[in-house]
Amino acid sequence: MTNKKPAYLVLGVEGSGTRMLTQIMIAAGAKGDGGHGQAFDKELPEEDTLDRPIVWRRSMPHAGKTPDISVMAHELRRAGWEPYGLIIVRDTVANVRAQVPAHAPGIHEAWEKNQQQFALMFMGIRGAFIPFDVFTYENIVARPKDMQDYIGSLPGLHSPDLYLDIKDANEKHWATWRNRPVE
Repeated sequence: MTNKKPAYLVLGVEGSGTRMLTQIMIAAGAKGDGGHGQAFDKELPEEDTLDRPIVWRRSMPHAGKTPDISVMAHELRRAGWEPYGLIIVRDTVANVRAQVPAHAPGIHEAWEKNQQQFALMFMGIRGAFIPFDVFTYENIVARPKDMQDYIGSLPGLHSPDLYLDIKDANEKHWATWRNRPVE
């Protein structure tokens, strides 16, 4: 990374844990929004106006559209930030089931959509020359304190004063898979 403050882009397919990862980033000192709405969609702060990094969350797709990562990177750089990607992935069984019915009519459609969105996400990161790390939902669930400390060790962040209580939401999706498939 350069001497500029990082702007962390949290990316992942729908239901992968982008909101959880963003909330961890905020607890570790980043400025941003942990929910669906993102204030940085309306206005990005200039890098020299803040004393800490920012985090900007984007699910793939977001609000029904595939985000243009290169445009986001350009906007960040123009505002003086150095973009850095944090991609979160989740086990396929839990991830596709988490998308039904809110984001896809069935698991097969969710899987197909994820195939496309993963390709676009990684091509976008690579095409915009954004360095990145990949985290797994399952590792955050299995090692919540370690992962929160690790994320806090990223440039400009710190271990959280209050650790987030991380819940494993995968079990309900595996239970559904064992008992009756979602179609």
